[in-house]
Amino acid sequence: MSLGKWKAFGVALACLAAVAAGVAAFKGGCPACIETVTGGCAHMKCFYAFHAVCLVEVLAAAAALGLAFVKCKIGRRWLAAVCILAQACALAAMYTPMGGLCASPEMACHSTAAIVDVLALVLCVGCIIAMVFADPARANRPKRGL
Repeated sequence: MSLGKWKAFGVALACLAAVAAGVAAFKGGCPACIETVTGGCAHMKCFYAFHAVCLVEVLAAAAALGLAFVKCKIGRRWLAAVCILAQACALAAMYTPMGGLCASPEMACHSTAAIVDVLALVLCVGCIIAMVFADPARANRPKRGL
């Protein structure tokens, strides 16, 4: 992959991660509060899960942006691996018992989770492609003919 295409690919991945962070931050979890025994208000668990997703997606955006500017093969592969791990952590924050979504599938957090899921899977596929084409010297090699 040429340097220009590589930079555009890294910036596109960073934009996808930024969109996922924005969706998690602004659409986020359920706005309702649960009333506590003392009369206070506590947020639902999806509220905190989407805050965690937002932070992890910001890390993924930084790693993907680093993909656009790092020129060595090992650095590109490590940054792609960080981005893949960040997506795994984002999915784990939404679907593990410690974090998670609300129990009722009609809640707003489930539609937000579907959007974040699709973005995370697209980012994972993009980062796997980045790992395969990480070698900058590969673009300068002669192409094999039939």
